[in-house]
Amino acid sequence: MHQIKSKKILFYFFLFIILGTTHNLYLNKFEYPKVNNIYILGLSEKEKNEILKDLNFLNMQNLYFLDTLRIEKILLANSFVETFSIFRKFPSTLEINIKKTQILANMYIDGSNFLIGSNAKLIKSKKENKNIPTVFGNFETSDFLEFKKIIDESSFSYKDINSIYYFNSKRWDIKLKNNILIKLPIEKTKDALELAFELIRSKKFKDVKIIDTRLDNQIILNE
Repeated sequence: MHQIKSKKILFYFFLFIILGTTHNLYLNKFEYPKVNNIYILGLSEKEKNEILKDLNFLNMQNLYFLDTLRIEKILLANSFVETFSIFRKFPSTLEINIKKTQILANMYIDGSNFLIGSNAKLIKSKKENKNIPTVFGNFETSDFLEFKKIIDESSFSYKDINSIYYFNSKRWDIKLKNNILIKLPIEKTKDALELAFELIRSKKFKDVKIIDTRLDNQIILNE
């Protein structure tokens, strides 16, 4: 009985070696899919090429086991990127779909022109974009985005604004393209915008040039 068990053990042992060797030979011949192509959608050719240079390390890497954290870090470091999604397309392609940030305003820092994106990032620009407002003052881009949100929720159209001014007291002024300056309070900004909008629409105040809403229950108009 003992001999029969020993023979069975030896049989299974040799079978395990044979099957294991065959399996290892198969794995040695098997090649994992590698990255041969990277497609970036949503950006200009110049912007694509800038990102592709940074993603060069992915060339011929295993498509299954990519360093996604490193890829995300590179994409988020680019000022033009708002959001993105990454897709593996077997056998050898990586596709990155990018939603480009919306350019909202110009601003100047130490004499250099920058563009403010909807992703709260600054993009250095050789020239000013004449189709969007210019923002003046020492402010955080996140504060500007909050103020723009208030404008968008008001009756004013953002495209009718020529300039925006930020003050250290944390309040804003806006100058419209028709040269009307609106001075806004620190609080209840949206209410003040709505009141200014109604005044501008009124024929009684068609010659007004400055609307000062900074004081509670009082409006100062200058023609």
